[in-house]
Amino acid sequence: MGFGLNFDLDGLAQKLEVLPEMLLEEQGNALRAEGQRILQEGRAETPVDVSDHPRRRPGALRDSGHVTDPLVHDQTISVTVVVGDKEVWYARFVHNREAKHTVGQAHFLTEAGQAAEPRVTEALSRAAAAAVEKAGLKSG
Repeated sequence: MGFGLNFDLDGLAQKLEVLPEMLLEEQGNALRAEGQRILQEGRAETPVDVSDHPRRRPGALRDSGHVTDPLVHDQTISVTVVVGDKEVWYARFVHNREAKHTVGQAHFLTEAGQAAEPRVTEALSRAAAAAVEKAGLKSG
């Protein structure tokens, strides 16, 4: 009596070949989603100009935020959470200024990002596991 054991190296090689692409896709999506959450959390603390300044629209800074698409450079994938645009050229000054704000606070985006670090790490781990499963490398 006997039995044979087989291992399909070609099948494994094919699955491993698609894994980097799957990792980039899944982790890029996770970073974008977490960037959106950080932006939402930062918006809650974004200073709002409540003055009657004729050249400023109340909430313009808060409304100017967006998250960039994932960017791959060398072995790094990243997104950027941004506030400010042509209309809101002063975003950096408001963000970094330690002034007393009637509504919101300084460092609103930095603090939201720092608070999210453990959650982002967990999201990237889940994304990696999803990529492995998508590539067909997860066993039973």
